[in-house]
Amino acid sequence: MNIRLPLIHIIVPSKIISELIRTYILECCKNTCAFDECHSDDQSNGRKVLVICDWHDFVAGKVTEDALLQDGSALGTVQIHYIVINTVRGEETRLRNSPCFGSLRGLFYVDDDLDIFRKGFTVILKDEMWVQRGVLMTWMNSPRKDTVAILSPREESVLKSMTDGLSNREISRNLSISTNTVKAHVYNIYKKISVSNRLQAAQWASTYFQERTMDNLLSSFGCRIDTFSQQYNQKIKYPEQKLNSKKR
Repeated sequence: MNIRLPLIHIIVPSKIISELIRTYILECCKNTCAFDECHSDDQSNGRKVLVICDWHDFVAGKVTEDALLQDGSALGTVQIHYIVINTVRGEETRLRNSPCFGSLRGLFYVDDDLDIFRKGFTVILKDEMWVQRGVLMTWMNSPRKDTVAILSPREESVLKSMTDGLSNREISRNLSISTNTVKAHVYNIYKKISVSNRLQAAQWASTYFQERTMDNLLSSFGCRIDTFSQQYNQKIKYPEQKLNSKKR
């Protein structure tokens, strides 16, 4: 039994479209994913979930992890990634306003056909991104102001521990620092991100770490583009060099 397959959760305004997407995925991607309604909470824990949602809902901020849990889906403790369909061409920058932008993994447009969706969905199942190169480059060149790394690496470690529900003493033991040092880090974190308690800090951290992940993905993709360009240029130059050597 392939209980570790990625779970698919579809939330689009039209039930008909939802059923059509589900049927198509079952036909073209069987044995590579499953649907979350077929699993209990215990089976869903720790699983990766791919949420397929509509562009308008994603941009409007209607698609959030809290909304998914309230929707009654058996998501449990999972890693949620988002696939946005019906995207409007030329409006991709608006996606950055969504609180879930850091977990975006796929982008499909209003005029994309089923073959493009199948190819892209297969790529996403392999833990890769399906976003047009030009869009990624635009995102890389125009980062959001609130994604700046304002915390030090040590403060990030403390903040992550706080969001996991650890006490100051537990953080002190895990990071091998004194309790007073932990308190100092917590004070600095509160001051830097303008919060006054751990709940507010955890809410801020959720968006912060998601967007740091997206920035790392974009940087990685940019490196791959640069590598590809260098290889491509070498392939173009090589025939010219060979031709010049023959002339000599």
